[in-house]
Amino acid sequence: MIKVSEIPLNKEIGRIIVLKGLRNVENFYKEKGFLDFRIMDKRIIKGKKGDILYVYIFEGKRKIVKNVEIKPDTLKYLLKYLRKNPPFYYEEKVFARFEKKLYSIFPEKGYVFFNSKRFIEGKNDSLDIIFKLNPGKRVRVKNICVKGLSPKTRKKIALDAIELKKGEYISMKKIYLSIKNLYATGIFRNVDYEIKPNSDSTEADIIFKLKEEKMRVLRMGFGYSSDGYSQLKFELEHLNIFNNAQKLALITKFQFNLKLFLHEEFSIRYQDPHFLFKRHIFILTPFYYMDRVEDVKRYGIESRYFIKKDIWIFETNLIWQIVKSIERKINLFYLNGIGFSYSRDKRNNILNPSRGYYLYSYLNTYGAIFGGTENMVKIGYDLSLFKKLNTYIFALKFSGGFEIPYLPTTSIPFSERFLLGGEGTVRGVRRYSIGEYDPRGIKSGTNFMLLNLEMRKILKNNLQFVFFFDMGTLSNIFSYKSFKNTGYGFGIGIRYFISIVPFRVDLATNNHVFKTKEYFLYFGIGQYF
Repeated sequence: MIKVSEIPLNKEIGRIIVLKGLRNVENFYKEKGFLDFRIMDKRIIKGKKGDILYVYIFEGKRKIVKNVEIKPDTLKYLLKYLRKNPPFYYEEKVFARFEKKLYSIFPEKGYVFFNSKRFIEGKNDSLDIIFKLNPGKRVRVKNICVKGLSPKTRKKIALDAIELKKGEYISMKKIYLSIKNLYATGIFRNVDYEIKPNSDSTEADIIFKLKEEKMRVLRMGFGYSSDGYSQLKFELEHLNIFNNAQKLALITKFQFNLKLFLHEEFSIRYQDPHFLFKRHIFILTPFYYMDRVEDVKRYGIESRYFIKKDIWIFETNLIWQIVKSIERKINLFYLNGIGFSYSRDKRNNILNPSRGYYLYSYLNTYGAIFGGTENMVKIGYDLSLFKKLNTYIFALKFSGGFEIPYLPTTSIPFSERFLLGGEGTVRGVRRYSIGEYDPRGIKSGTNFMLLNLEMRKILKNNLQFVFFFDMGTLSNIFSYKSFKNTGYGFGIGIRYFISIVPFRVDLATNNHVFKTKEYFLYFGIGQYF
């Protein structure tokens, strides 16, 4: 006998929940190997808050798998993916995982019409499980077709993004990667595919069906922090300006309070996705940057060159800029240099990852043969990890960096040092409140380490509750003493999803090391990391 629930059965919703509960009980037992399970009877008894449903069941004996076979015998080597040797208690998840593995192995090798059937035979408590596999014929790519392009979009854009080649065996991995590449061009709203075999199923046409985005896009973003800073972003972009997926964008960003604008950014970005070679991306960006809190104004031009392969990107960039002080507390200087970076993205979803990882690392060097007045090296990293356990998503981010001057420069310019604290780094402390004071009157440093941890509880498909903890340290000397300049913050938050975009609200406080009992409220769009 099982007590399923206490629920008002006189309501229609109550009946639905009861039926769902009975189905869940039956599924639980059968998935654990009680294949003879059945519900014998059910009774309703009046309770204090509602009617209590009691269910009388017959469990039967748990079935034991005595033997697992694969037919034809030539494929019995695949049993190694079962990960269990008979005898063992029957569990549905074991065989479901095995079948999922089979459906990944064969289509990847060109057997795109592979199918498998499972048969259960046996008497009493012993079972024989038989898998009958039909790989079908191995299929080659006959033609690659693209449908849905407008007259203004060149077919070459889509073909360059497709990983498959004519004459090779069909790979489902390459098909999915091609879909990812097509979305990455930014000009397609929807991508679908169809495999159309010939009469003897030895060759097939791969048809990609595309639906284009609107070529002119306006994006807006807004953020708010209760420590006095609001943020506003505008981006106006043309996704296909020269009909070959080249992009041109005007990007602005502002931070302000009730009195004045504290931060301004303007840039014009041109991007060519096929510069010199296929999937070699070139970006040219003239920019203007001003921040009153940092006491810095800079303008210049940056060129970036990407080499993109599957899930990783290698980037090099050249930058020339003039850096000034708004309040004339630092001298005018020129910062020219080259940078290299490597990133690898294995997240299952960029906007709302639940598993995988993201790695980004960089090395920038300024001065020497590139000219300018400052000589320095900047190195940094960013590693984010995601893991889903039942209805919880655990997200962990490590990041850090350090700067080193080299002769004739003896120290890092104050405007180029790292800043830590507040929105984007450590929630629950004031903006730029971690580190040591410099001549500008704000805290900065040449070495930092940052840890962000979030536990996201999935309440509904479009709602998450979050508990978070942030810790960051910033100093000018990298040693155990630097941990004196450490800030901690923790709090709770809500993520509400409209379509696939999460809206973020966080409430944070700190460890009171700074002799404060402050609370900070943050609003934003997208996950924190």
